[in-house]
Amino acid sequence: MQTLLPDSNSRRRLAAVILILSAAFAAAYAFGLLDPERFLEGLDGETLAERIRLIFALLFLPLLAGGLYSIRLGRRILESEQFPPPGTKVVRKAQVRKGKAAKRYGYGAVLYGLLLIAVSVYGAIVLPEKILDLVRDGSQNDNAKTEKETALWKSLPSDG
Repeated sequence: MQTLLPDSNSRRRLAAVILILSAAFAAAYAFGLLDPERFLEGLDGETLAERIRLIFALLFLPLLAGGLYSIRLGRRILESEQFPPPGTKVVRKAQVRKGKAAKRYGYGAVLYGLLLIAVSVYGAIVLPEKILDLVRDGSQNDNAKTEKETALWKSLPSDG
């Protein structure tokens, strides 16, 4: 069985991406962008609903890219009947699998990609609407703690 050795340039690129994402997260944390109370403070109902939709889109849409990449990788594995596919650079030692074993990886990658896409679409589009519906229903049942909260939740736009 053939073994692929790690590519030092791919390792450096991966390390750079991790470093950049870590720095972006640290900056967002330092400037208070990750504080939901500050991000949602003082908004009327329509703007609050838009912000909630934006937050969920930003959280779940990156999964869409991962799902599309996984499907693409799975298709390449199925076409070549080799895992990793020919021409792939690896960041750690990898044994090359061929035939049925590779096809299992390919089908798994495609199924995983479809799952990621489904979760992404559900989380970015359906979930925020369900949460807003729950909040609207809760405000009608007078479960809010203060009159100000009740007024805010009742000002959320309704679906029908």
